[in-house]
Amino acid sequence: MTQIGAIKCLDGIVLFADRQETIPDYAKWDVGKIYLWELQDHFRFAMTGAGDSDIIEMVWEQVTDECKNKQLSEIKETIVRKIHSITKTSILPMPMRERPYVDLIWVIQPISSQAISEMMRGPELFRTTRFAVNGIDRHYFSGSAALLNRFLADQFLENTIIGLDEAEALATYVLWESSQYDPNVGKHSDVFTFKRDGKIGRLSVSDIEYWERHWRLFKESLRLLPILSCATGVTEQIYKREDHLHRLRTTVETLNTEQKKMREEHKIARSELEEKLFQNLREVAMKYIAKP
Repeated sequence: MTQIGAIKCLDGIVLFADRQETIPDYAKWDVGKIYLWELQDHFRFAMTGAGDSDIIEMVWEQVTDECKNKQLSEIKETIVRKIHSITKTSILPMPMRERPYVDLIWVIQPISSQAISEMMRGPELFRTTRFAVNGIDRHYFSGSAALLNRFLADQFLENTIIGLDEAEALATYVLWESSQYDPNVGKHSDVFTFKRDGKIGRLSVSDIEYWERHWRLFKESLRLLPILSCATGVTEQIYKREDHLHRLRTTVETLNTEQKKMREEHKIARSELEEKLFQNLREVAMKYIAKP
């Protein structure tokens, strides 16, 4: 199993997943779970999935092959049609107990100015499970730590307005918190951003490590909040409310100040080596797509 999710903002979409592949009681290894496909200067789409890895890879291979000669307006329909076909041929015929579980999240992002004008609402975000196709209005989580993620979403994402920067940070928090409690979630995290203007971004390993330290310190500062909210004689005698609230404020202010420095220094930009590798991989992908 794995951990995947997406957060939709006014200025784009954040797609994320952990990188741990697990054989229970046997082995764990690092593997990328976010797939990208691009028709140069027109559009790109991405997928991440939780469940049977063989089925997920088969879906991706068949969808990308089917979408080679499609227009932007045809991509979602093509994806859904191919998933229905795979479900009928590879999942439904199997006995109920042995049917593989596959939950997929999809992003379709226009790149060219013409394509962006066609999709006025920006990148499209939706999910597929068996024959079901559902849009994602705000956020969605799936995988091994689904109940924990539901709790985190209710605590921190409901009835709040966030941008891509905040969504990136909260994605790292969800993945980090999940890895603390679920042995099937771990390794480094992948966090991608798909902006309304057609740009794509990805948090570097150093950025992920920074955010994990950030959330560890933040969580420690929250430990006494539920107790401080209880107006009882015991809490008033043992814990000085003003002192602990001052510590919380100091922690938040310090984390905020250091975060501003981090953003100034990094601006979430790729290193020269990462940029060169991305360009070369893109050239290889374009050659593959151009094949008859």
